[in-house]
Amino acid sequence: MARRRRTSLLAAAVAAFGLSVVVSTVAPAVAAPVERFIVFVDYYSDASLTTLVGSRTWNNCPGEEGSYGWGAQTPYHATTSEPC
Repeated sequence: MARRRRTSLLAAAVAAFGLSVVVSTVAPAVAAPVERFIVFVDYYSDASLTTLVGSRTWNNCPGEEGSYGWGAQTPYHATTSEPC
């Protein structure tokens, strides 16, 4: 009888630990502030980055969300960002 009770207590402890791990991974985290930025990407004709051929802007600031772009996208680009 003592052996059966010890086994069931061990099983209950293992189950409780497993449940706490599942709950902790599923439970929502404390809401962290979302970082908001405006991202600018300027595209250039070559690696010297002297002749601008296109640009893209992504804005995720509250009330101003959206993107805009013009010109060509090339492998030669410079990216900058600024907070809202």
